[in-house]
Parts: sequence; structure tokens; C-alpha cells
Amino acid sequence: EEDDVYDLPEKMLVISDIEGNFKGFQLILKGAGVINENFEWVFGKGHLVLAGDFFDRGLNVTECLWLIYKLESEAEKSGGKVHFILGNHEMMVLRGDLRYVRAKYIANADSLKIGYDKWFAKNTELGKWLRSKNAIEKIGDYIFVHAGISKDFPLDTFSLTDINVNIRSSIDKTFTDRKTSKDIFIGSGGPLWYRGIIKETETQEEVEKTLSFFNSSKMIAGHTIVDSIKYLYGGRVIAIDLDHKENTDKGIMFALWFENGNFYVIDNNGVKTEF
Repeated sequence: EEDDVYDLPEKMLVISDIEGNFKGFQLILKGAGVINENFEWVFGKGHLVLAGDFFDRGLNVTECLWLIYKLESEAEKSGGKVHFILGNHEMMVLRGDLRYVRAKYIANADSLKIGYDKWFAKNTELGKWLRSKNAIEKIGDYIFVHAGISKDFPLDTFSLTDINVNIRSSIDKTFTDRKTSKDIFIGSGGPLWYRGIIKETETQEEVEKTLSFFNSSKMIAGHTIVDSIKYLYGGRVIAIDLDHKENTDKGIMFALWFENGNFYVIDNNGVKTEF
């Protein structure tokens, strides 16, 4: 398993919800100086934080995953790090829920006579790799999660590591549908699905209380699309899920950039803007 707590690097690029959009992913990685035109890691000791949902919807899921897999080992060699954080779409595919998988992949699976979920079974290379990942990580004093951590999550009972262990072990457990949706770890109120933070249905105090459990100053989350990367709750939360597909079609991409203690929006030309 991956560690779930890290020291703060000097630079980070943070992005979520690429959903098989290889073109957009490559655009922002290159623009931000994470890769060169040969798809090689050139980000040195920088960290690339991928906050879930690289599966489903788009045309090039497999290409995205193998690129991340490759960059992870190149980053390690340079003293950098790739953080791949699980989202609800990773969890759905790993658990055999294929509702959002693009038809191309189902057709490929049929022609290979290997069910799409079996492509990521625990005895496959990508399946093993994905099952080693976390759902929540703390880098410096920032919490990174796919969807958000609810005020109702029993943080007095479960530590950061407990949450990750439980979510990982849920991958290969069988639940009824009703039990899945109610499950505190992988259900609709859990860290992979919960929209209440980004939709601002909680109070400032509730968000502060959640952050205090982790001794954290900010939560960075995707999952719920916003019109631009922005602070919520007086700077305590950063919402980062954009309509990357629409942006890519216009030839632009945006992601969250961290450098020298400050957050910026970075675009595919490497231009950084405060927000």
C-alpha cells in the first residue's frame, strides 16, 4: 500500500476527473511542465496529484492509466511523486459496476471474451496497482480527496489510514446494492461520492471541525463540476473539478498549481493565475 501522509513538496500539479480524456490530460501535463513531448517525467521533485475519476466516459481510459503508471516510476527515480487517489469511478469499475463505461470498452471486452471488470481484476497488473491506492491523502497540511469528507463521517472512530484500509478492502467485498449505497466508506455519503462540501450544504463550523480531525488547513476535492477552480468556505476548501471535456474541445485545459506555499490556476500554456 501507498503511504497516506507526505511532506509538502515545493511544487504540485493537482487535477481530477479526467475520465479517459487523454488529449486534455496530455495538454495540461505538458503545459505545466510535468512531461515533455515524449511523455517523460520532467517535473523533478515535484508532485502530481490525481484526485480520482480517470475511468469511464472518455475514449482513452487505458492510455491514461498506463501513462500514470509509467510516470509514477519515473517520478520516484527523480525524487518526485505521483499520487493516484481513488474516485467513485475507479471503485465502480473495480467492483464490476459498468454503467458509465464507454461502449467501445464493452465491445473490446466482448471481442476479447474477457469482461471489462476482469481487465482490472486483482491478478492483473493495473488491478494490483489500483488496489494499492488511497482514497484520502494528506500532503503537508492539505487533505486531498475525490469528492469530500462529510460532517457525518465518524472521524472520531476512523483515522485517515483506517479510512483508506476500509475503502481498499471494500473493492473485493460483495454488498447488496442497498448496502453499498448506505456504506459509510463507499456509499453516497462517503469520501468518493459526497457532494455536500462542494455544493456548500455544510456550515463553516462543520467544515472546520472535519479539517481539525486531520490537523489540516484545507481540503482539495473534485467530483462535483464547478465553473472555475475556486476557494469555498473562506479558503478552507478548493474545488477543482472542471468540465475538462468541454475545455479540451476548445483546446484549453486548467488545473490547480501549488508553488512556494501558494495555490494558482495553471493553464495548458503554463500561465499561472491567482484565484
